[in-house]
Amino acid sequence: MEEIKRAAELLRRLVRTPSPPGREGELAEQIAAELEKLGYETRHLHGNLLINTHADFWVATHMDTLTVSGRFRISGGFAYGAGVCDAKAGIAAMLLALEQIDVPELGFAFLVEEETTGRGSALVAERFSPKQCVVLEPTRLRIATEQYGGLELMFTVSGRAAHAAVPERGENAIERAFELLERLKKRLPARVSPLRIEGGSDIYAIPESCSVVVDVIFPPGIPLEKVRRRAIEIGRAYGSVEVVEEEEGFFLEGKAPELLKEALRRLQLEPVYGSMPSWCDASNLKKAGWDVVVFGPGELALCHTREERVSLSEVVLTSRVIEELNRLLKLKS
Repeated sequence: MEEIKRAAELLRRLVRTPSPPGREGELAEQIAAELEKLGYETRHLHGNLLINTHADFWVATHMDTLTVSGRFRISGGFAYGAGVCDAKAGIAAMLLALEQIDVPELGFAFLVEEETTGRGSALVAERFSPKQCVVLEPTRLRIATEQYGGLELMFTVSGRAAHAAVPERGENAIERAFELLERLKKRLPARVSPLRIEGGSDIYAIPESCSVVVDVIFPPGIPLEKVRRRAIEIGRAYGSVEVVEEEEGFFLEGKAPELLKEALRRLQLEPVYGSMPSWCDASNLKKAGWDVVVFGPGELALCHTREERVSLSEVVLTSRVIEELNRLLKLKS
């Protein structure tokens, strides 16, 4: 019960400190103050906050959050609030664990700009030789053994203007955009979601242009090049296509997932496996040769919404897993 109360208090303070991407400084100072009270020496790297960087095994999460309205509150064993799950729950779990760890065998990284540029993890990957790492993201305490690939596309759909009273004389770009989306969903081996659509005006006329931003995600094993080529081929029949972002999917296999599994079993928790369908810092680290696994408290589906929440018991369990990882590394050293 005391651990639950402590987790709630940490989350309350973390969530009440705004940390939009690129403006994580105040939160970093707050976390550094907590760590220094515990006797840890902190290191700053272009906004990132690090401790024990000589360690071969790290735990990492990000400090930035996307601002969605929603006040902090506790209800039914859950904490609610902007960024409470993605990923301030991970920060709270790391701090809880560090309050109990006497001698850290683990390194710890609190990263910037995961939600936008990925600059924080890119800098760490560039500056440090490859490590093993648990990246804390909401997986409902499942060990994510695969990271989905992603493709963000901007389609500019062409139509033909006409007076709105005679729509048959024109070609409605918005209607064509809906048709494009249906074709993408049918023909791509991926999940297709429109994120933003803009078109039309206050002029009483059939719109001759419409833009649609589309997110496409696909499991590892399906090549990015195949998905991109097919999406562009479909899109060009409707207008023009711009690739905004893209990322290959990959499997998370190595010593890091095995050590995480061992830590869970030592805590009498049966490992459950899953996937990480969204881009996260594991991607930058993996590309730089790090041995990574994704794991953490909370449910991804509710993140970035007004209903974002995290189970306080999952935050506490995550902190215990981190403590157990530290014990294991001490035993193996």
